Amino acid sequence: MRKALVKGEPGAGLPDWVSAGLDLVFPPECAGCELIGSAWCLNCQAATRRLEPPFCDRCGTPLGLSELCRDCRESEPQFEQAFSYAYYRDPFRKLIVELKYRLPNGLARLIADFVLETARIFAADSQVVVPIPLGSRRRRERGYNQIEEVARPLSRQLKLAFDPGALWRGRETASQVGLTPNERRDNIAGAFTADPIRLHGKKVFLIDDVYTTGATIQAACQALHQAGARSIRVFTLARAVMDPDWDPDEEFEE
Repeated sequence: MRKALVKGEPGAGLPDWVSAGLDLVFPPECAGCELIGSAWCLNCQAATRRLEPPFCDRCGTPLGLSELCRDCRESEPQFEQAFSYAYYRDPFRKLIVELKYRLPNGLARLIADFVLETARIFAADSQVVVPIPLGSRRRRERGYNQIEEVARPLSRQLKLAFDPGALWRGRETASQVGLTPNERRDNIAGAFTADPIRLHGKKVFLIDDVYTTGATIQAACQALHQAGARSIRVFTLARAVMDPDWDPDEEFEE
Protein backbone atom coordinates (compact mmCIF):
# COMPACT_ATOMS: atom_id res chain seq x y z
CA MET A 1 0.00 0.00 0.00
CA ARG A 2 1.17 3.60 -0.54
CA LYS A 3 1.15 5.96 2.40
CA ALA A 4 0.62 9.68 1.95
CA LEU A 5 3.70 11.47 0.67
CA VAL A 6 5.05 14.30 2.81
CA LYS A 7 6.17 17.33 0.87
CA GLY A 8 9.93 17.18 0.77
CA GLU A 9 10.05 13.37 0.83
CA PRO A 10 11.14 11.47 -2.28
CA GLY A 11 8.13 11.19 -4.59
CA ALA A 12 6.17 14.16 -3.23
CA GLY A 13 4.88 16.60 -5.88
CA LEU A 14 5.14 14.10 -8.71
CA PRO A 15 3.37 14.69 -12.03
CA ASP A 16 -0.17 13.33 -12.16
CA TRP A 17 0.71 10.52 -14.60
CA VAL A 18 3.50 9.30 -12.31
CA SER A 19 1.21 9.46 -9.27
CA ALA A 20 -1.45 7.50 -11.17
CA GLY A 21 1.12 4.82 -11.92
CA LEU A 22 2.10 4.62 -8.27
CA ASP A 23 -1.58 4.23 -7.35
CA LEU A 24 -1.75 1.13 -9.54
CA VAL A 25 1.34 -0.45 -7.99
CA PHE A 26 0.86 0.86 -4.44
CA PRO A 27 -2.87 1.63 -3.94
CA PRO A 28 -3.50 4.59 -1.61
CA GLU A 29 -5.30 4.35 1.73
CA CYS A 30 -8.49 6.27 2.46
CA ALA A 31 -7.72 9.20 4.78
CA GLY A 32 -10.93 8.55 6.70
CA CYS A 33 -10.92 4.79 7.28
CA GLU A 34 -7.63 3.48 5.77
CA LEU A 35 -9.49 1.32 3.26
CA ILE A 36 -7.11 0.40 0.44
CA GLY A 37 -7.80 1.70 -3.05
CA SER A 38 -8.85 5.32 -2.74
CA ALA A 39 -7.62 8.47 -0.98
CA TRP A 40 -11.25 9.19 0.01
CA CYS A 41 -13.56 6.20 -0.25
CA LEU A 42 -17.28 6.16 -1.09
CA ASN A 43 -18.22 5.10 2.45
CA CYS A 44 -16.43 8.09 3.98
CA GLN A 45 -17.91 10.40 1.38
CA ALA A 46 -21.39 9.18 2.35
CA ALA A 47 -20.61 9.47 6.07
CA THR A 48 -19.49 13.10 5.82
CA ARG A 49 -22.11 15.27 7.51
CA ARG A 50 -22.76 18.31 5.31
CA LEU A 51 -24.01 21.62 6.67
CA GLU A 52 -27.60 22.22 5.70
CA PRO A 53 -30.18 24.90 6.60
CA PRO A 54 -31.21 26.25 8.96
CA PHE A 55 -28.08 28.15 9.92
CA CYS A 56 -27.13 31.74 10.76
CA ASP A 57 -27.67 33.92 7.70
CA ARG A 58 -24.40 35.72 8.38
CA CYS A 59 -21.77 33.36 9.84
CA GLY A 60 -23.23 29.94 8.98
CA THR A 61 -23.57 28.69 12.55
CA PRO A 62 -26.15 25.84 12.74
CA LEU A 63 -29.40 27.15 14.24
CA GLY A 64 -32.90 25.96 15.00
CA LEU A 65 -34.22 28.70 12.71
CA SER A 66 -32.79 30.53 9.72
CA GLU A 67 -31.88 33.87 11.31
CA LEU A 68 -28.92 35.63 12.89
CA CYS A 69 -27.15 33.82 15.75
CA ARG A 70 -26.56 35.53 19.08
CA ASP A 71 -22.95 36.42 18.29
CA CYS A 72 -23.88 38.09 15.00
CA ARG A 73 -26.71 39.99 16.71
CA GLU A 74 -24.39 41.28 19.43
CA SER A 75 -21.32 41.97 17.30
CA GLU A 76 -21.58 42.37 13.53
CA PRO A 77 -19.00 40.25 11.70
CA GLN A 78 -16.53 41.92 9.36
CA PHE A 79 -17.58 39.72 6.45
CA GLU A 80 -20.73 39.65 4.34
CA GLN A 81 -21.33 35.92 4.77
CA ALA A 82 -19.50 32.79 5.89
CA PHE A 83 -20.26 29.15 5.22
CA SER A 84 -18.63 25.74 5.63
CA TYR A 85 -18.85 22.58 3.56
CA ALA A 86 -19.25 20.02 6.37
CA TYR A 87 -19.06 19.48 10.12
CA TYR A 88 -15.58 19.02 11.57
CA ARG A 89 -16.11 15.44 12.64
CA ASP A 90 -14.90 12.04 11.51
CA PRO A 91 -14.41 10.94 8.83
CA PHE A 92 -14.11 14.42 7.27
CA ARG A 93 -11.98 15.60 10.20
CA LYS A 94 -9.43 12.89 9.42
CA LEU A 95 -9.28 14.04 5.80
CA ILE A 96 -8.48 17.61 6.89
CA VAL A 97 -5.87 16.41 9.39
CA GLU A 98 -4.26 14.29 6.66
CA LEU A 99 -4.12 17.34 4.41
CA LYS A 100 -2.75 19.51 7.23
CA TYR A 101 0.13 17.33 8.33
CA ARG A 102 0.85 15.06 5.38
CA LEU A 103 0.32 16.32 1.86
CA PRO A 104 -0.64 13.40 -0.39
CA ASN A 105 -0.14 14.06 -4.07
CA GLY A 106 -3.52 15.11 -5.47
CA LEU A 107 -5.45 15.17 -2.16
CA ALA A 108 -5.84 18.96 -2.19
CA ARG A 109 -7.29 18.82 -5.72
CA LEU A 110 -9.61 16.01 -4.64
CA ILE A 111 -10.96 18.14 -1.77
CA ALA A 112 -11.34 21.12 -4.11
CA ASP A 113 -13.46 18.97 -6.41
CA PHE A 114 -15.74 17.90 -3.56
CA VAL A 115 -16.37 21.40 -2.19
CA LEU A 116 -16.57 23.12 -5.60
CA GLU A 117 -20.34 23.34 -6.06
CA THR A 118 -20.90 24.59 -2.50
CA ALA A 119 -18.09 27.13 -2.85
CA ARG A 120 -19.50 28.28 -6.19
CA ILE A 121 -22.81 29.22 -4.54
CA PHE A 122 -21.18 31.26 -1.78
CA ALA A 123 -18.47 32.85 -3.92
CA ALA A 124 -21.25 34.90 -5.55
CA ASP A 125 -19.65 37.85 -7.39
CA SER A 126 -16.24 37.56 -5.70
CA GLN A 127 -13.17 38.60 -7.70
CA VAL A 128 -10.15 37.12 -5.93
CA VAL A 129 -9.49 34.04 -3.79
CA VAL A 130 -7.25 34.63 -0.77
CA PRO A 131 -6.24 31.75 1.55
CA ILE A 132 -5.58 32.25 5.26
CA PRO A 133 -1.76 32.30 5.53
CA LEU A 134 0.49 30.38 7.91
CA GLY A 135 3.19 32.08 9.92
CA SER A 136 6.63 31.93 8.28
CA ARG A 137 8.04 29.59 10.92
CA ARG A 138 5.17 27.11 10.68
CA ARG A 139 5.27 27.21 6.91
CA ARG A 140 8.99 26.40 6.93
CA GLU A 141 8.41 23.50 9.32
CA ARG A 142 5.51 22.06 7.33
CA GLY A 143 6.80 22.93 3.89
CA TYR A 144 3.44 24.15 2.57
CA ASN A 145 0.17 25.84 3.51
CA GLN A 146 -2.55 23.18 3.30
CA ILE A 147 -5.43 25.56 2.62
CA GLU A 148 -3.42 27.30 -0.11
CA GLU A 149 -3.05 23.91 -1.80
CA VAL A 150 -6.87 23.57 -1.87
CA ALA A 151 -7.58 27.20 -2.74
CA ARG A 152 -5.33 27.17 -5.81
CA PRO A 153 -7.23 24.52 -7.83
CA LEU A 154 -10.53 25.78 -6.43
CA SER A 155 -9.86 29.29 -7.73
CA ARG A 156 -9.15 27.89 -11.19
CA GLN A 157 -12.43 25.99 -11.21
CA LEU A 158 -14.30 29.07 -9.97
CA LYS A 159 -12.54 31.17 -12.64
CA LEU A 160 -11.38 33.67 -10.02
CA ALA A 161 -7.99 35.30 -9.55
CA PHE A 162 -5.80 33.61 -6.92
CA ASP A 163 -3.57 35.79 -4.74
CA PRO A 164 -1.97 33.94 -1.79
CA GLY A 165 0.50 36.77 -1.24
CA ALA A 166 -2.10 39.49 -0.68
CA LEU A 167 -2.56 38.53 2.99
CA TRP A 168 0.20 37.46 5.37
CA ARG A 169 0.92 37.02 9.07
CA GLY A 170 2.99 39.89 10.32
CA ARG A 171 3.86 38.00 13.49
CA GLU A 172 3.95 34.44 14.70
CA THR A 173 1.10 33.29 16.94
CA ALA A 174 0.70 30.41 19.36
CA SER A 175 -1.52 27.50 18.39
CA GLN A 176 -5.24 28.24 18.84
CA VAL A 177 -5.94 24.64 19.93
CA GLY A 178 -7.26 24.46 23.49
CA LEU A 179 -7.78 28.22 23.89
CA THR A 180 -11.08 29.77 24.92
CA PRO A 181 -12.82 32.12 22.46
CA ASN A 182 -11.46 35.19 24.28
CA GLU A 183 -7.95 33.75 24.37
CA ARG A 184 -8.19 32.96 20.66
CA ARG A 185 -9.16 36.56 19.86
CA ASP A 186 -6.29 37.96 21.97
CA ASN A 187 -3.81 35.50 20.47
CA ILE A 188 -4.60 36.34 16.85
CA ALA A 189 -5.47 40.06 17.15
CA GLY A 190 -3.36 42.18 14.83
CA ALA A 191 -1.49 39.19 13.41
CA PHE A 192 -2.47 39.77 9.77
CA THR A 193 -1.45 42.37 7.23
CA ALA A 194 -2.92 42.81 3.75
CA ASP A 195 -1.63 44.57 0.63
CA PRO A 196 -3.79 47.59 -0.34
CA ILE A 197 -2.27 47.73 -3.83
CA ARG A 198 -3.54 44.23 -4.58
CA LEU A 199 -6.81 44.34 -2.67
CA HIS A 200 -8.20 47.88 -2.72
CA GLY A 201 -11.74 47.79 -4.12
CA LYS A 202 -11.67 44.00 -4.57
CA LYS A 203 -14.40 41.52 -3.61
CA VAL A 204 -12.50 38.87 -1.65
CA PHE A 205 -13.34 35.18 -1.27
CA LEU A 206 -11.41 34.20 1.89
CA ILE A 207 -10.74 30.48 2.39
CA ASP A 208 -9.64 28.52 5.49
CA ASP A 209 -9.78 24.90 6.63
CA VAL A 210 -11.83 25.01 9.87
CA TYR A 211 -14.13 27.67 11.36
CA THR A 212 -14.15 27.27 15.14
CA THR A 213 -14.82 30.51 17.06
CA GLY A 214 -14.18 32.76 14.07
CA ALA A 215 -11.29 34.59 15.78
CA THR A 216 -8.81 33.91 12.97
CA ILE A 217 -11.33 34.81 10.28
CA GLN A 218 -12.28 38.08 11.99
CA ALA A 219 -8.64 39.12 12.42
CA ALA A 220 -7.95 38.39 8.75
CA CYS A 221 -11.07 40.29 7.66
CA GLN A 222 -9.97 43.32 9.69
CA ALA A 223 -6.67 43.38 7.80
CA LEU A 224 -8.47 42.96 4.46
CA HIS A 225 -10.78 45.87 5.23
CA GLN A 226 -7.84 48.03 6.29
CA ALA A 227 -6.32 47.28 2.88
CA GLY A 228 -9.50 48.56 1.22
CA ALA A 229 -11.26 45.31 0.30
CA ARG A 230 -14.72 46.15 -0.99
CA SER A 231 -16.40 43.04 0.43
CA ILE A 232 -15.45 39.69 1.98
CA ARG A 233 -17.12 36.32 1.75
CA VAL A 234 -15.69 33.44 3.79
CA PHE A 235 -15.63 29.74 2.96
CA THR A 236 -14.15 27.01 5.15
CA LEU A 237 -13.91 23.29 4.56
CA ALA A 238 -15.35 22.43 7.96
CA ARG A 239 -17.27 23.91 10.88
CA ALA A 240 -16.40 22.91 14.44
CA VAL A 241 -19.48 22.79 16.67
CA MET A 242 -20.29 20.56 19.62
CA ASP A 243 -23.29 18.98 17.95
CA PRO A 244 -25.50 19.70 14.93
CA ASP A 245 -28.45 20.17 17.33
CA TRP A 246 -26.58 22.44 19.77
CA ASP A 247 -28.44 25.33 21.39
CA PRO A 248 -27.10 28.62 19.94
CA ASP A 249 -27.99 30.42 23.21
CA GLU A 250 -25.62 28.18 25.19
CA GLU A 251 -21.99 29.22 25.57
CA PHE A 252 -19.71 27.30 23.23
CA GLU A 253 -16.03 26.80 23.87
CA GLU A 254 -13.87 24.24 22.10
